[in-house]
Amino acid sequence: MAEIDFDLSNLTRADLAQKLGPPACNETVGEATSLKWTLSGEPFFLSASFLVFGQEIESCNVPSTLILQGPPMTSVSNIKLAGIRPGDSEEHVKKLFEKEERTFLLGYKRIKWNENWLVQWLGVRGKISMVICVNEGLIRRTWEERKRGQEIPSASADLS
Repeated sequence: MAEIDFDLSNLTRADLAQKLGPPACNETVGEATSLKWTLSGEPFFLSASFLVFGQEIESCNVPSTLILQGPPMTSVSNIKLAGIRPGDSEEHVKKLFEKEERTFLLGYKRIKWNENWLVQWLGVRGKISMVICVNEGLIRRTWEERKRGQEIPSASADLS
C-alpha cells in the first residue's frame, strides 16, 4: 500500500473509503456511527465517527472524530493522520507543526489544525502511539442547532 496522509482540511467518508476500502466494522454509539479499518494486516487501526443520528453515512459526510492507533515502537504503518504516523518521535511531530506554524494549545501535545480541527497525540517513551483529531467546528455547530431545536446540519465538506 502506498503512503496515505489524510489531510483534515477536506476529508470526507468518500476519501476514507477510496483510500482504505470498506470498513471492517460499523458501530453505532449514542448519536454517532463509527467506522473502523484495520490497516494492511498491521496492528494499526483507524476509526472515524460521524454524527448521523441513526441515518446512513453519506459519502460527503465529514467525520466528527478520527483516531489512528498503533504500537508506538513500530513505524511500519504508511498511514498518516494530519501528517503524523504511529511510531514517529514526538520531537519530529513538534518540529513538523512548528514548521507549518500551527498553534500549539495548552497541554503540549495538542495543536489547532484549522478553525474546525484540533489534533492531539499520545506517546510512549517519546514515540507516538495514537493520533486523535476532533472536529470541534462540526460538533459545536451540531450542538448549537440541537439546542435551538432546529434541523441537524448536514456534516458536509464545508465543515472540514
